[in-house]
Amino acid sequence: MVYIPHHEQVLILKAQSNHFHHLDRDLRNETKTLREDFQEEMKVLREDFREGMKTMREDFQGEMKVLRGDLREEMKALRGDMQGRFEQVMRRIDRFMFWSLGITVAAAAFVVNYLK
Repeated sequence: MVYIPHHEQVLILKAQSNHFHHLDRDLRNETKTLREDFQEEMKVLREDFREGMKTMREDFQGEMKVLRGDLREEMKALRGDMQGRFEQVMRRIDRFMFWSLGITVAAAAFVVNYLK
């Protein structure tokens, strides 16, 4: 075993302590830099996500607006078709009532003439 004088042991310990101090400081700085980089990256990702969600929401709202407009137009067309069919049925009923009244009057006239 090699004998190292006390004052040299102290110098070696101081050198090791100084070396570990620098390593610790470098590690802390690196950790701090990594944390800042990570926070910045997360900030960018959150902003990108918000923008994506905003765009998707705007697109969805636009699509819904178009669909509502299309549905209104289809409902208008259906109402128009129903109105036309209702008017056609009413015309047929009116014609039937007219002919029915005519036949009833003719039958009544025939019966009155027959009974005279």
